[in-house]
Amino acid sequence: MKRLFFLLLIVLSFASCSRASKVAAEAEKTMTQLFKEIAKVPESVKVDGIETKFSDDSLCILNANFTAKNGFGNESTSKYEYVYLVSQGQAYEAYGEIGDDDVYIKPEEFDREKKGFDREKKGKIYENLPYEQAIRHLASVKVITSGRAVGDKENKDVDIPMSLNTGLWEKKQYTDSFNEITDDSYLLLTAKGAFSNSATNGSEMTAILFVSENNISLRLVEYSSSLVKDDESYLLKVKTADEVVHSFWLYNDYDGDMTFSSFLGEGESGFRKLLEQGGVLTCMIEEETRYGTPSKYYFKLRVNGYNEAINLI
Repeated sequence: MKRLFFLLLIVLSFASCSRASKVAAEAEKTMTQLFKEIAKVPESVKVDGIETKFSDDSLCILNANFTAKNGFGNESTSKYEYVYLVSQGQAYEAYGEIGDDDVYIKPEEFDREKKGFDREKKGKIYENLPYEQAIRHLASVKVITSGRAVGDKENKDVDIPMSLNTGLWEKKQYTDSFNEITDDSYLLLTAKGAFSNSATNGSEMTAILFVSENNISLRLVEYSSSLVKDDESYLLKVKTADEVVHSFWLYNDYDGDMTFSSFLGEGESGFRKLLEQGGVLTCMIEEETRYGTPSKYYFKLRVNGYNEAINLI
């Protein structure tokens, strides 16, 4: 019986390694296809320096150099992280430049006390997960917020199971005036979307929602790099799953923090009630201006897990 059990373990181990190798090979192929798809000059694409950072039978995280020519014929190289995730028989993918909310974390940085620093996972929403599950959680968040089914050029919404009941919410720590981490924390939720104004139409943007026990604010980032900072008012309309539309007024400042008006619209308390209800909030924000074409921003907030996440801060 012992010998049979040992042989069974060997067979299962080989089968798992075989599946992991197959997933890694498929990830390399689909990564190259994706880079050719997004390149201005697909035939100029070169992918090298590929490193497998994490790989098992349903998840592969790669780092690679992506070289291509732009519309002016100039060649440039950037290093990207590529995430390939299989869930319920469907393959999904997401990518981003290295250093931009990377999914991969080194095991020693994740779980070891480093001299002068806390463990990477301390204070995070995935703090109590083992390493492999935490990486899968981060990969799932990345795919849902900024990824797609492999090859889906329509970029349909991704809906896959999560390992935590806190949904896509992240837990962050405040820093003090000395830039040192405090014990006070807040929740963060990001969403990709599109914006339009007099100069562009349907360009990429990111909405970042900040929630603490006492305050809620919002930031808008155009082209994923330019924070919207001004002294303007904005109308926020939110449509819930039952097709009911709620209206709020936001005031922006030169730090880019949009806060809720307590005099116009349903106010911060009304927005918090929508978070408590969960689901998907379809949002439209329109700049209030008397000059030119107002900027408009469109995005969806997947707020499931809020009630569980808010209890962690």
